Amino acid sequence: MRGFLVPCLLLLSACVAPTEDFPAPTQSDTTPTKKTPPPPPTDTTTQKVTPTATAALSTPAQVVKGWGMYPTGGAGLYGRPQVAQALYAMGITFIRVGFVPQLYVSGTNVSNMTLDPTQMSILVQSLETGQSYGVTSYIASVWSPPASMKTNDSLPGGSLRTDAESTYVAYLTKILLTLRANGMPLPAAVSIQNEPEHVDVYNSALYTVAQWQRVLIAARASFDANGLSAVPIFGPETGSFSFAIYYDPYTLTPGYLGGSGFPALATPALNHAVGAYALHAYGECELTGVGAGMQSYPKDAWVTEFSAPLGTTELDWTLDTYRALAAHLVVLPFNYWAWWLGWAQSSSPPDGGTLVTGNTTPIYSKRYYALKQLWTTVRPGWSVTPMTTTDPNLQVGAGNQDPCTARVDLVAFTSPDKATVAVLMTNTTTANKVLAVSGLPGTSVQAYRSDALNDMAALSPVAITKGVANISLPASSAVLAIAH
Repeated sequence: MRGFLVPCLLLLSACVAPTEDFPAPTQSDTTPTKKTPPPPPTDTTTQKVTPTATAALSTPAQVVKGWGMYPTGGAGLYGRPQVAQALYAMGITFIRVGFVPQLYVSGTNVSNMTLDPTQMSILVQSLETGQSYGVTSYIASVWSPPASMKTNDSLPGGSLRTDAESTYVAYLTKILLTLRANGMPLPAAVSIQNEPEHVDVYNSALYTVAQWQRVLIAARASFDANGLSAVPIFGPETGSFSFAIYYDPYTLTPGYLGGSGFPALATPALNHAVGAYALHAYGECELTGVGAGMQSYPKDAWVTEFSAPLGTTELDWTLDTYRALAAHLVVLPFNYWAWWLGWAQSSSPPDGGTLVTGNTTPIYSKRYYALKQLWTTVRPGWSVTPMTTTDPNLQVGAGNQDPCTARVDLVAFTSPDKATVAVLMTNTTTANKVLAVSGLPGTSVQAYRSDALNDMAALSPVAITKGVANISLPASSAVLAIAH
């Protein structure tokens, strides 16, 4: 569960920095940390090797439609071209932005509502930054309604007042209409509330199931009535998968989508209002119930936030990020996947929740290189392709794992023309492995490896013979092997 960073727009002399949900580090990095290139990895792929196990591609499943992140708050990238270039070079196809509560000035309906022009300029500039790097698609979330619309008259905590629901819906509608009037593209989807089950010391709001469903339906009706029918609304963008099923798992009180299999979507108005699924992956416990709902009511599915890899070291976090991403795509039919925070201002190396730090010169995490290699290889239109293996210590599905922390070690991605396959493999064991991977197209494999000393280092090509290649997967490493 993550707060919302909103730095001040430096370009505007009259800028007033909006309230932050939590303070970002502000240390200077006048002597930035730079990585020294490590020696090439020891590579035995050109030698004859004996496989320790086999692995095979299964039938391609859902299509990958996008990779994304929340780059940073507001105009934080202004004046930091090296940081912006680093983030947008990762292969992301969309960004996540926030509709901050400071946008609201006054009014109760679309006709008489006034938005703050400075805050609108901050939002527009963040979208224009993405456009300048070729990323025109974005999704938008709300961390808190304006304080004047809430039960506690404050941005952290509290709830949307029932008598302010129509004003809040008009506020969301007005933001979209203003963006369009400013020549901005409309978002790929909007969330009426980030993690509606959770309140914190940062901007947040608690919704009961009934209120969330009511406001969602009203927002859909308002969008449709104001020429915004092409903008889907997310449901429910909870912090974990569980709250879509249970609002209270101890009492089995139905969650935002009514329970296992999403029975609330049997109501036509709510089913129409939920244009796409969005969930944060900070707890995947109700895999069966969520999967049943996605099957019963098919819609595009988004992981709009993940940044909690397991472990204590940068290598731990890198391997677990790959394993978590693979699980999200294999176990459930997600089409989009987003990391939480791209950059935070700090002179220290990135923590487990951030990919890049620094002030003007980027300080990179190992996860940066791992995700960049995957995202620049696997593009929208490729298909998630589950795998099988004879190695009992490599996970290929949920299996008998704790569903709350299920991980997958092997997954492939198939290009639209089926001429290229990218195989993502992670080995968290202490044993070196060589997998005889079958079902591959082409004549050779180009593999890249991350381990304690290397960040997606290129290995020597491996020949494919009758669709099979022997791919080395050392202990405590991740390999992305591209067959073509």
